[in-house]
Amino acid sequence: MSAHASIDIDALNKYLESIDGISYIVAEEGFPVYWSKDLEEDDAEKMIALAVDLRNVLTNTMDIGGEEIYWTSISITGRNTGIAYLGANLIMIVFSDKKELISAVLDNIVRAVKGEKLSCGWCGRDLSLRTITCPSCGKKLPLGISTCPLCGAKISIVRCPLCGKPISVTGRKIVLRRRKGDTVAGAVFLAVAIGFAVAGIFKALAGELVSLPLFLASGIIGWMSMQAFSHKVPVEEKS
Repeated sequence: MSAHASIDIDALNKYLESIDGISYIVAEEGFPVYWSKDLEEDDAEKMIALAVDLRNVLTNTMDIGGEEIYWTSISITGRNTGIAYLGANLIMIVFSDKKELISAVLDNIVRAVKGEKLSCGWCGRDLSLRTITCPSCGKKLPLGISTCPLCGAKISIVRCPLCGKPISVTGRKIVLRRRKGDTVAGAVFLAVAIGFAVAGIFKALAGELVSLPLFLASGIIGWMSMQAFSHKVPVEEKS
């Protein structure tokens, strides 16, 4: 399987360039094609040579390599490094202080190369090589991360970078739904409010003065029923 049949190297560079918190190298045929601005070309070439040597070790000792698409992690001088082998000729190297950031980036790229789409539940378009924005710090992150590696904020709902609708970190639709408990509470409050209102009507028909507490209770409980019925929470749609 050719890597170029599944992924555009320019699109790959654009994706990597847009992610905060990483450095990267993209190599083809053993030579650097793209690398992040904080790296020198000489350093990129040395890392590529190391990645090629590592691939030979993996191929000879673990029977991994050739045309197989995979990635592996390694620590180089104490720095977290991920190396993805995207076919016979395309290698990508990612550095970051955050291991989870490397994993998410490389998982998405390998998925894209293999043709396994990570789609938006609303618009259906592939989000594998798209970034999301952390709702807390505003940093650009790969899809699939549930905790921002850069600020530590929990991420459950984001906006699709293509259609702008709310999705989960795995691309599923986020919809607003009324909880069952709220519906039951609303029905109880409404029944009580109606009871107070009916009691007030009967009092009025009988010529009695409707008390202010009864009037207020009816209004307050009626308002509570409306709040319960109208309250909706974001829910991840499974289907």
